[in-house]
Amino acid sequence: MKMIAGIRHSTRNFQRHILAVVLLFAPLVSNLPRAISQQIYSEINSAQEFISSNLPVLVIDTFGKNIQNNTRVTVHLGVIDNSVGRNALTDPFNNYDGLINIEIRGSSGQWQNWPKKQYGFETCDSSGNNLNVALLGLPAENDWILYPPYSDKSMIRNILAYRFARDMGRYASRTRLCELVVNGDYRGVYVLLEKIKRDKRRVDIAELQPDDNNGDQLTGGYIIKVDREAGEENDGWVSPYSLKPDRLNMKYLFHYPKPGDISPAQQEYIINYITAFETLMNQNDWQLYYREYLDIDSFIDFWIISEFTKNVDSFSLSTFLYKDKNSKDKRLVMGPVWDFNLGFGNVNYYEGELTSGFILDRKVQLVDKIPAWCKNLDQDPEIRKMFAERWHDLRGSVLAPARINSLIDSLTTVLDEAQARNFNRWPILGQYVWPNNYVGHSYAEEINYLKNWIRQRCDWLDQETEIYTEIAQTPPNHYHLVTIYPNPFNESAIIDYHLLKSSRVQISVYDVLGRLVSTLLDEEKAAGDYQVNFTATDLAGGIYFVRVTGGGQYSIARMTCVK
Repeated sequence: MKMIAGIRHSTRNFQRHILAVVLLFAPLVSNLPRAISQQIYSEINSAQEFISSNLPVLVIDTFGKNIQNNTRVTVHLGVIDNSVGRNALTDPFNNYDGLINIEIRGSSGQWQNWPKKQYGFETCDSSGNNLNVALLGLPAENDWILYPPYSDKSMIRNILAYRFARDMGRYASRTRLCELVVNGDYRGVYVLLEKIKRDKRRVDIAELQPDDNNGDQLTGGYIIKVDREAGEENDGWVSPYSLKPDRLNMKYLFHYPKPGDISPAQQEYIINYITAFETLMNQNDWQLYYREYLDIDSFIDFWIISEFTKNVDSFSLSTFLYKDKNSKDKRLVMGPVWDFNLGFGNVNYYEGELTSGFILDRKVQLVDKIPAWCKNLDQDPEIRKMFAERWHDLRGSVLAPARINSLIDSLTTVLDEAQARNFNRWPILGQYVWPNNYVGHSYAEEINYLKNWIRQRCDWLDQETEIYTEIAQTPPNHYHLVTIYPNPFNESAIIDYHLLKSSRVQISVYDVLGRLVSTLLDEEKAAGDYQVNFTATDLAGGIYFVRVTGGGQYSIARMTCVK
């Protein structure tokens, strides 16, 4: 048996070398690669349990080369995507049959040394030139990512986040689920992603040439990233502003044009533009001018998708901004959203597992390395009101409960067969994989956790945004059944309220941004007059609101703490 296995191994290597030679001369012998490569792949996978799939199948042959980190190697990719029926390994490569330049990518996966690798690749011709291809029906391009759901055992968190962002009217990477085979080794379920890139069908901004160094041509387009330092010389610049003077300032990175392609004049322009915006946001009257620099609607949408998913990386890692030419739109636009696999309760740090609390508040409180101007937007009542109104609009459409569950159900139905193979190949169900908050013992348990987490998160956001909308719309003297004295107060106040009928009573205190400060009461009460004491020893001076709910009605009273 060992001798037979050795003969097969040698034969496969010989066939790979033949395939490499044939592909080198592909322009001259165009009909040979498919026939030979299919024969090789059929033999390589003949001993595998994986024979066919309801998902598209991607097959990579490296010709014996190792796929490396940060160094691309040329390999062969075959893609099987039948419009009807199943996709078998013996089927022709009918979606793509050619060369790619590929490398290992992904910071978390490499840091954790996960065995299921993430790949970035470019489709190319036999001369190594970029070749635009419509892989799996996605718009034609040459830059792609094969993302391996590993710590995200639902395998759909990124897909959901990108889909919701697109449905909100924002560009986000389009996705296709698939299964991958590398050198005859079944690698499990992958997600084909569009890499964030300037393109008419991706981030649709003006193309910037190296000699576009003056006039309107110089003003766009640019894509900037907030992330860990890339380690390249002149890969970006350090912001002069931070959340706290003694903290390290965050860094902006050049994403497009790339550090090696962006000219000195272009560097100077975009650095000065964003620094001017940051300087404006550091002034007391920033509310008068920020709209000249920032597309606030894009910020609100980015903030909403970040809070809906409670993505712990938002605003500090994998966070993008872009700018077009001034003649088209001079404002900075937030997005596209990227790398949300640590959202939807899939973390055990930063309180990302909790369905309550705002992640942007958390980052501001922890003095995180985020753009300092995010704090102003987070704490401005008018922008909070915009957030609340946009959230409630979306809850009636894109983020309606039935639609969320329907999308999850449709994805898990498609994955039902492939997920079993994936977890047979990578037996991590029931095991902790950094940074899991929840560890399910089956795929169904992972999906149930995801659904329940989203439901509870949306319930909390519904309540918080409803509170803020009520506060924002409440006149200063709207007291009804609630009286507060003394008002203004210093250390404590007494809250009087009248209950018309027996019911459960909830009394809560909120700050001017609609954030819950304290819950004073939550219990059954008979009809009558009551009072409750509110102690404000640790409370900062300012305006606060008391909300009393009972008997199917509510009242809001305004109070002022003087310190």
